[in-house]
Amino acid sequence: MKQAFTFLIFALLVSPVISQVYIDEFDDGVESNISLGTGYTSIEENGEWSITGDGSGGAFEVFSLTPNNEDGTPLIIDISENNKIYVRVKASNLGTQLRMDVRDAEGFASTLGSVTKSLVSDYTVFEYDFTGALNDGGFGGTACESADAPCPVDPTQIAGFDFYVNPGQGAFGGAIVFDFVSVGSAPNVGPISEVWQDNFDDETVLGFLSSSTPGLTNTISNSSWNIVGDGTGGMWEPVNMLFFNPTTLDTIDVPVSEGNDKVFIRMRSAVPGTTIRVDLQDINDMATTGGSITKAISDEWVTYEYNYAGAYSDLGFGGTGCSSDQAPCPVDSDRIANLILFINPGVGAFAGQVEIEYISIGTALEADGGDEGQLVYGDHFSGGDNYVNTAGSFELSVDNSTLKINGTGVDAPFAAVAYSIHDMDTGAGSFVDATGNNKLYIKARSNTPNTLLRIDLVDTAGFVTTLPSFTRLLEEDYGVIELDFSGQYTDGGYGGTPCDASVAPCNVEGTAIGTVLLYPNPADGGFAGCLEVDYISFGKPMGEDVKAYIDNFDNENRDQWSDADGFTVEETGSELTISGDGSAGPFAAFNYTLHDTETFAPLVVDVTSNNKLYIKAKSTIDGTPLRVDLMDEGGFATTEPATIVTVGEEYEVLEFDFTGTYMDGGYGGTSCMTGPCPVDGSALTTLLVYIDPNNGGFDGTLTIDWISTIEPLENLDEPEIPVGIDDYTDVMEDNSLDFISNADGIATVAEDGLLKLIGDGTSGEFAAVFYKLHDGLDSVIVNALNNDSKLYIRATSTVDLVPLRIDLIDYEGFNTTLAGITNPVASTFETLEYDFTNNYLDGGYGGTACATGPCPVDGERIEQLSFYVDPGIGSFEGEVHIDWIAFGEPITVSVLDQNILSSARIFPNPSSGQVHVEMNTLKSGSITSTVLDLNGKVVQSNNHGFQYSGNSSNSLDLSMMNSGMYIINVALDGVPVFYQKILID
Repeated sequence: MKQAFTFLIFALLVSPVISQVYIDEFDDGVESNISLGTGYTSIEENGEWSITGDGSGGAFEVFSLTPNNEDGTPLIIDISENNKIYVRVKASNLGTQLRMDVRDAEGFASTLGSVTKSLVSDYTVFEYDFTGALNDGGFGGTACESADAPCPVDPTQIAGFDFYVNPGQGAFGGAIVFDFVSVGSAPNVGPISEVWQDNFDDETVLGFLSSSTPGLTNTISNSSWNIVGDGTGGMWEPVNMLFFNPTTLDTIDVPVSEGNDKVFIRMRSAVPGTTIRVDLQDINDMATTGGSITKAISDEWVTYEYNYAGAYSDLGFGGTGCSSDQAPCPVDSDRIANLILFINPGVGAFAGQVEIEYISIGTALEADGGDEGQLVYGDHFSGGDNYVNTAGSFELSVDNSTLKINGTGVDAPFAAVAYSIHDMDTGAGSFVDATGNNKLYIKARSNTPNTLLRIDLVDTAGFVTTLPSFTRLLEEDYGVIELDFSGQYTDGGYGGTPCDASVAPCNVEGTAIGTVLLYPNPADGGFAGCLEVDYISFGKPMGEDVKAYIDNFDNENRDQWSDADGFTVEETGSELTISGDGSAGPFAAFNYTLHDTETFAPLVVDVTSNNKLYIKAKSTIDGTPLRVDLMDEGGFATTEPATIVTVGEEYEVLEFDFTGTYMDGGYGGTSCMTGPCPVDGSALTTLLVYIDPNNGGFDGTLTIDWISTIEPLENLDEPEIPVGIDDYTDVMEDNSLDFISNADGIATVAEDGLLKLIGDGTSGEFAAVFYKLHDGLDSVIVNALNNDSKLYIRATSTVDLVPLRIDLIDYEGFNTTLAGITNPVASTFETLEYDFTNNYLDGGYGGTACATGPCPVDGERIEQLSFYVDPGIGSFEGEVHIDWIAFGEPITVSVLDQNILSSARIFPNPSSGQVHVEMNTLKSGSITSTVLDLNGKVVQSNNHGFQYSGNSSNSLDLSMMNSGMYIINVALDGVPVFYQKILID
């Protein structure tokens, strides 16, 4: 084979040239082509365009860029030959969503096919592809009327680019910085492999792709290599890619040694949790089977790093040039000719699609650049507060796996909280070698705006990284701080460390870091508030702290279970059934992917806190053996020894104890070629489930009610849940969304004492917003039967008379879907009554615990409400505002002492400024009132003088108040007697 061609030739010829139609690099000082919506300011300098949001912008506040020439004259752009626009941009807030629409000269915009990207804090080039998306949905704000929608956008007459930050949410507070906007192609600013890369822009590459099985097929489309499986592929069916010269179309061999031993593959799978193994094969047909690497990939685009350092040996398992009697055989890392890819190795039967955006040797091609690194050390704060201390006045605690640092405002500048590195198993003091990639990650937030957090590292000798002085700004929502200490292990000798100023700077030993110092508001001190830390980790960010993994099998989604010959798997109601027809052989295994039961995204689960798995199960065949193996993210499973229990004919809670079993015996079907291999119990992705594994031939039905780690979900003899509480009300004063979940196309906002359901026009027919009943801190259960089965809400809508349906959901997940009670919501606030008398039935229409309706709904134990806006139609575009929710009777005013006051009301509500207070008192006295905002601040006090018992009326002038929600408190002789919320327009 020919040697690898030079980087320069490759860079010039790697893909067809696409002409650049237009580029704005923001280096001409022209700002007349920029228009800004409410809440945005803009500045163009140093070749960058910066947009800053002050938090006052609406849900779909727009800022726009008009193409122009150097003197600012507007231009019309033709994108018809290439509908791709490239934007190099970064954001101050990790995960900020940036939507882009293109607008033509007639004012039609691509609102029906808008493209949104998730930004990171480093510059990244994003491709906005408007192919097939040039239609205006007629949602308002463009030339397209809703009656005419969809309206075509003319790609030859593009006159502007419209941007939306966090569309549907608004209130953006932060900065977005653009480096360029380019139409047709992007300037070459990203990394390029000096060895070999393929972006799959040309179908010619199909000639170098092959699969030995009809169960897997290859196609090239949308700049992706697509591998489609029909479910018939075997356990070890390979897909091959020969390395080639894209100019001459000759096969080549490439070097992957001397620092280029990493292969980066950006890919995703339609089936989350799909495992992808990649081997490299040299010109002598030897493959890296001695160091095989398998990754579990998600359904989102991620760049995966395959590191072959130390993996260049072939163990002679067959299918390569190495025979078993010659093994191990060396693999020539300087002459790699072929890439071998296995989908679900050892399992096979892949049914779905894997998409590969690029393959690159030695270099990741985008800013998110592969796996973040290896997790060297991480603490989710599940083990108490013994490892944090302070010489300051901070109050430290660990609660619900969160480190809380409470400041009272008295601490001096540079008062620090010290976190000690320790052994997670024994608790003994330890240290970390941080020099793997030199990165520290902290996930944190603060309830005090503009809190600064400085972080220093302390080695075991006491030297501190004071010279780099890393400080970051915390938000009210959690964000992940990444600190790169590469070249920063230096003590400045400023005092308080062993480093004397006369010899400074001093080296900090990065291989022996024993302490992390956290300084809230370091230079100023006086931090007053609560700073929360979710985790601290070295090497890479930690995942979510999954303290207990639970699946109740109540979402009727069995896609997380692979198929096995001789078995049928179904999930209905709140049970999973595995039925055997007697034809299964020994060791027929199911793969069950651990996942988020709401989003179905794959999870990595840690069970090492007690090494237990609990399953509630029964079988039609008494004494059925049930084996479960744990598989980690590297593909290693607990096969040695196996853990087996027996299942009876009645439901029982089964305990699987994996203590001392984290070993793979290397029996085949896993990543372990020659056992034993260790299994990582802290990074599990899959359960392998076997029914009567040693014998096979299971002819019966095994039913699983739930599975759980850490602790069982129930004791089978536990008492029935008691009936719910009475008199439930929520006046939305806390502006919290903790107990509310969004629906697709409908966002939720809590502000000004209102719960707002905001539709962007994309919601489906029965898009539900779920509201958990709560007492402000915890979920509660309500007895609706004892409240006359009536629910009241006070609501208004920007779309007059839009239908609003509400269902009641009991604690077992049964919904009043058969009732379908709906009321129209007017454009002014009105109190709506939902009467559920004789309507506690679930129709079994799907999405609830009821598999075949009707099913009874427990009206004494209601746990949630579901809101459907325009339920049978969907596509709601507008806002519904809910002022309060009450069971039993509507809220007029909240009477605090019925021995003093028999009735009261404040009207009109909403008001433009003048309100009247009427009440009937049972005693005489001096009447006073105070008006408070929702933060509890008194904004007005009134003295209404002495009044006799009986009816009285007083007026309040609130015309000087800002628009918003307020609370009016009324007292008699200084004793509070009632209060009411009121909205000032």
